[in-house]
Amino acid sequence: MPTRKKPTKKPTRKGGRLLATGGYPAWRTDSPPTDRDLDKWRATRAGRGIPARQFADLRATAARDRAAAHTEPTTKRRPTIGADPLDALVPPRAERRRQEREADRQQAAGDQRRRADALVAAKAAPARPAPAPPKVRATFHLPREVLDAARDAAVALSGPPVRLTLAHLAEIALRREVARLGREHHGGKPFPTRGADLKGGRPIKGT
Repeated sequence: MPTRKKPTKKPTRKGGRLLATGGYPAWRTDSPPTDRDLDKWRATRAGRGIPARQFADLRATAARDRAAAHTEPTTKRRPTIGADPLDALVPPRAERRRQEREADRQQAAGDQRRRADALVAAKAAPARPAPAPPKVRATFHLPREVLDAARDAAVALSGPPVRLTLAHLAEIALRREVARLGREHHGGKPFPTRGADLKGGRPIKGT
């Protein structure tokens, strides 16, 4: 009984790529087979079972697939992380200049506002009293009872509201007495400035 020859299945296209059911594994790759690969496969047992016409169709289909792979437009890859993360840290030159101008404007406005506030505060603040004239130390002798009475008054009035001190009491007394002497002996005007320091010793006797 003659053996019946098993029919060979035709190659099929799947997913835009040529697949052969005859056992050629290279067609399961992403790229179509070349003519050289087809010739090698033709010499195998699986390739010898395909008629010449089908093999010619197979070669033409592979050539069309290769041509389509070369002319197929490549799609632009989308960035996986979006925009450049350095743009947030180092902005473009134009944006950086705009930010610098804005920072300078805000700084100038802040300086002008601070100067205006300082001027208003200076006008609203009360005038400072004139500094007191410097004081010097004076030493002279007084009767004990006069000094004791002055000390008693200073101690009694040392608290608020008078807050009297012995030095202040002596200053008040001297000012009033000098003013009285000026009124009586110099027409109410201050005495002329002395040309030399006052000499100590006994009082000058009248002639």
